[in-house]
Amino acid sequence: MGKCQLPKPSFALHSLELPEHEYKKCGEIDFVVATAAGWFVLEVKGGRVTCGKDGLWRFTNKWGETTTTNKSPVEQARSAFFGLRKKIGAKTGLDDLAWRCNA
Repeated sequence: MGKCQLPKPSFALHSLELPEHEYKKCGEIDFVVATAAGWFVLEVKGGRVTCGKDGLWRFTNKWGETTTTNKSPVEQARSAFFGLRKKIGAKTGLDDLAWRCNA
């Protein structure tokens, strides 16, 4: 595996659990990378990822097991971002003007 060089100050978190989520009871963010330039939410998929003509996303793991959802990896990262934003905003008092979402 390669190393990632982040500018200082910065940090990365892996498997961050969210006690609140837009439409789930709880959520998880695969990676959050926080730098002076901004916070980045990353959704990581292993195995094979496909989207069919029916609009459903299929994720096949190394054992050949497939799960299906109507949420793309980008939508999953976006909803996790908003959950994180809500939690941090409540703790810090940052309003919506301090945040933006680029997908």
